[in-house]
Amino acid sequence: MAKLHSIATKGMAIFDRRIESLIGGVEIDLVSAPIAPGTHRLEIDTNIGGIEIYLPKYVKYTIEGGSVIGGEDVHDGFPFWERVGRKIAAFARMPSKIPDQAIANPTPDEPISIHLVIDGGIGGVDIYRL
Repeated sequence: MAKLHSIATKGMAIFDRRIESLIGGVEIDLVSAPIAPGTHRLEIDTNIGGIEIYLPKYVKYTIEGGSVIGGEDVHDGFPFWERVGRKIAAFARMPSKIPDQAIANPTPDEPISIHLVIDGGIGGVDIYRL
């Protein structure tokens, strides 16, 4: 099971320290709370396990690095089976850790960009634009 790092619980401090995982995937939720305007840097270091990053559509991003073994994919929204699972969970009134859509940009006139620095070993990188 992937460890969740969320801006909703860590606030802007999520950008202060490198996110690391020796074994196991990493989920990074940047859609559950507003992101301050400006340019931010997020460093992610994994050995074995995939990386899932949830980004608001209004955030511009760049990627440096990647995984040694595993691909990199950018998705517009959740994949089909994830959407089906989320609908079943909602019907059963089970809470979801990632919202269906990003919190609205509180300052649409001020740009937000994130530089993702990824040092991955085995496991792909998936970015979900919500």
